[in-house]
Amino acid sequence: MGHFRLWMWACLSVAVLTALAVGWARYQWEQYYRHVELAVNAGDLYALVQRGEIPSVTTAQEALSALGVRAWIVSPQDVRELRETFFPLRPGTAWTSLEELARWQKQGLALYWRLDVWTSPPKLPRLMDVLLAAHPRGLIVATPFPPWASVFSLKQLQAQDVRLSWDERAEDLPRLLALAELLQQGFRGLVRAHTVKLEERAALSDRAFVARYRRAALERNVRLLELRALSWEQLQSDVQLLTNALQRAGFALGSPSKISPFRLSLWTWSLLWLGVVSALVLTFAHIFRPSQRWLVGLWTLGALSGVISLGLAPELTRQAAAWLTVVFTPVLAFSLVQRTPPRTLADAFKAWLMFSAVAVLGGLVAAGFLSDEAYFLKLKAFRGVKAALLLPIAAVTVLALKDPHTRAALLARRKALALVGAAVASVFVVILVRSGNVESWPGLALERQVRDWLDAYLFVRPRFKEFLIGQPALWLWVGLLAQRSRPAHTPWAFGLLLLGLLAPISIVNSFAHLHTPLAVTLVRTFHGLWLGALLGGLLHRVPRLFRARSVD
Repeated sequence: MGHFRLWMWACLSVAVLTALAVGWARYQWEQYYRHVELAVNAGDLYALVQRGEIPSVTTAQEALSALGVRAWIVSPQDVRELRETFFPLRPGTAWTSLEELARWQKQGLALYWRLDVWTSPPKLPRLMDVLLAAHPRGLIVATPFPPWASVFSLKQLQAQDVRLSWDERAEDLPRLLALAELLQQGFRGLVRAHTVKLEERAALSDRAFVARYRRAALERNVRLLELRALSWEQLQSDVQLLTNALQRAGFALGSPSKISPFRLSLWTWSLLWLGVVSALVLTFAHIFRPSQRWLVGLWTLGALSGVISLGLAPELTRQAAAWLTVVFTPVLAFSLVQRTPPRTLADAFKAWLMFSAVAVLGGLVAAGFLSDEAYFLKLKAFRGVKAALLLPIAAVTVLALKDPHTRAALLARRKALALVGAAVASVFVVILVRSGNVESWPGLALERQVRDWLDAYLFVRPRFKEFLIGQPALWLWVGLLAQRSRPAHTPWAFGLLLLGLLAPISIVNSFAHLHTPLAVTLVRTFHGLWLGALLGGLLHRVPRLFRARSVD
């Protein structure tokens, strides 16, 4: 039994080292991918000319070039020759020509075509030939992608070094699948873009605008940022503010870099999987105390089935392995603390840190399974986020109730347990509702102000559920365990445990979102850790202060 346990611990250690090596390679990849392009909506400039704010579009082009912005976004329907040939029935008028665009390109202007208009299917190939003949730097797919995908020539795109871009907020599944297929075929010019409507820009303050665009580049691997012009003065101010913010964040301005290959081998995935199987079997052994024959059989079955599946269906198996790792990691952390409960406040602090350390390592293992360019650009994404939030809570609840002292103490106070259960359930319902990229609750101005403040002063904002709820609750719970008294088994302590699990759950889920650079996730986790420790320490101290005052 002892030798086999050592073997499983060795497999687990190798998996952790492999995950660290993959994380370092990913960090190196992300350091290369640091060029961001600022592109102005050319139609907005024409509107400024019409209103008399600038003499001509050429004047705007010269002024913007002096500020470092040399890329424009133009819709084909705004070009006279294209409108007459391909969009004769479209309302509106064209304001430029292919000849004028070619003249600006000779002066250093980079052209991005926004594919935001339809034409009849027989005309699509000819339209694409005309657009590519203009030697654009890139194409921004703004309409549903599959019709355009049928006319994209991979050889032509590669020969002209064209960037193919899409708005990150319009990532419908057919579009992502078509882009992922181009990536699979070897096309390296894919770029995520962030665009806004004029009314959206009008609703943003300068500070909110810069924070929004900086987050898009820093936290979501967006490398093309569209600038909208409400007025000429506002546009120049936006360029200067955003340029300074991006340069302070370590980005270089210019044409987005091509994507470097990042592929892992079956051997790498297999080493990670053997570590996951070992952790599962070790936890199973701690809970149920089976015979060695059972342990060897379970480990062998899990290891062989996983490795074979990785060879036969690598994509599906990698996603399943990453999801299993995300779900199991918080349970593993709880099991380790339950195995050796803290006896002093120093032990409690170590146990609290161990939760986060296990979550970080588990997150790196999960990210190791999914690490490739498609996940870095969010052409593919980690699935099952809501289930990965709830299942660890359910599993830890079962393990906690396995202890007869805890079970008896909870059942003895059923009313308090019902009250705590309702409160905890309400918190998790709110978190589930907000787990789909919801910026903030409508009307909560205070939350938006706190978010802006954290963005401004911490560079990367920690997750609210992590530092406001999870880490403080976890600290209070391990503190109660260290007291070795009855409060550790009350419904209130049980509620603190369930809320505290939000910390490791949030951490490991953050690592599973691979479109966020690894360094950003690590900094976000660190901020959540120290802010949560500060808040938890204050909350732990409050009851003592009240007791001291009552004695006085």
